[in-house]
Amino acid sequence: MNENGFEIILRDFSEYEHLVAQIEFEGQIICQINREMGVEFLEVKFFPDFYLGVKDKEMKFPLEIFISVLEKVKILLAEDANFGAA
Repeated sequence: MNENGFEIILRDFSEYEHLVAQIEFEGQIICQINREMGVEFLEVKFFPDFYLGVKDKEMKFPLEIFISVLEKVKILLAEDANFGAA
């Protein structure tokens, strides 16, 4: 899912019980969001080191677009929770 340079990737990591949403901007990992504590208590893990060393890109984007991406992640993780409960 790519929109305005953002991509949301649902991943399955062995250290988590549930799927994790990874948010990338122009190929750079920004963060991962997990629902290990429940859909109401989503946790965000940022990855600033992945951006270091890339000097030709500026990780700068409108806040409203980023908020929209976060809302989509919340919906995707809630759908996954509902699917797993069925």
